[in-house]
Amino acid sequence: MRKVILSAICILTLLSLETAGQTFISNKCDSTVLSPAEIAKCRIDSVYQYDLVPKINMITRLKTEVLPKHRKKRTALQFSDSLRKKIRAFKQIYDSTLNYKLEVFGSDMDRNQRYVQPKAYISSLLTFQIFKFYPDVYAILFNPVHLDLTPKTKLEDRERILKLLNEIIQLIPEGEREIIFASAMELDKEAKVAGEGVPHVFQGLLNENERKPYILVNYIIWTE
Repeated sequence: MRKVILSAICILTLLSLETAGQTFISNKCDSTVLSPAEIAKCRIDSVYQYDLVPKINMITRLKTEVLPKHRKKRTALQFSDSLRKKIRAFKQIYDSTLNYKLEVFGSDMDRNQRYVQPKAYISSLLTFQIFKFYPDVYAILFNPVHLDLTPKTKLEDRERILKLLNEIIQLIPEGEREIIFASAMELDKEAKVAGEGVPHVFQGLLNENERKPYILVNYIIWTE
């Protein structure tokens, strides 16, 4: 049910922006109903509406321009049965971890916003939904922040998943790996252009060389 609600929120947001002459309504911050802390949260919520258009535009560019352009090339890749099995296992780990974290993040955000910041809530949802459209394995699985951030990732689980990532990379012949990485980098760069001005969370401080294996695996698990 929660997934249906989240999807409905995003769809309604898109429709509201496309309706001629329609604008976001103001929050009703009623001091006779809300506590002083809730009033403060409610009154500053309007600033978050300016996050919505850039994020929706980014998602639109990803889903209608960037990803369709690269999908055919990615789906044409052929892998051995043993490698494909590992790729699918990794994708399942990514999806299940992402869904669980988004469930917790959504509840925590709403509680921290004292349930009276709808625009901040939708803005945050859009930020995290981007991880569903195209994977970011470092952001969701390997960033050390998850060792402390609720819901916490166990160190041994992180090491186990990292081992699987390295196994996937090593099973790809080196020459083929470089070709696939070039395609992955091209998509990654275009995605960044599509999201220019939109902040991305959980990116850490990795340099370009350190990001290479994660960018490669993002591309490999994307269409599985």
